Amino acid sequence: MKAFRRMEVMRSFGGEGWLRVSGLAATTARYDIKVMRRTTTASIGGLYAAGFITTEMPSMMGVPLTSVLVTLEDGSAHRGRITAISAQGVEVSFDTPLALLSAA
Repeated sequence: MKAFRRMEVMRSFGGEGWLRVSGLAATTARYDIKVMRRTTTASIGGLYAAGFITTEMPSMMGVPLTSVLVTLEDGSAHRGRITAISAQGVEVSFDTPLALLSAA
């Protein structure tokens, strides 16, 4: 049985910026990102950041689960990994969630 994880949202923000997927040209993107802190399980207090990103690309369906670089409206760039793909966009898990607490 999988342990249920609870998260406290530390920061939530959205905006327009850029998305660069490994091997593809950068494209404008709209993002909605949440930085959360775990409140249960062994890694209590650990930070986690994830977001949903939509782009002008006609379809992200062929994009592999790979690394991305997301540039926010403030010009800060954050590395992450695509964790899911849909016709609407991609879900991204960010590598350094602490940096996103002071972003935008």
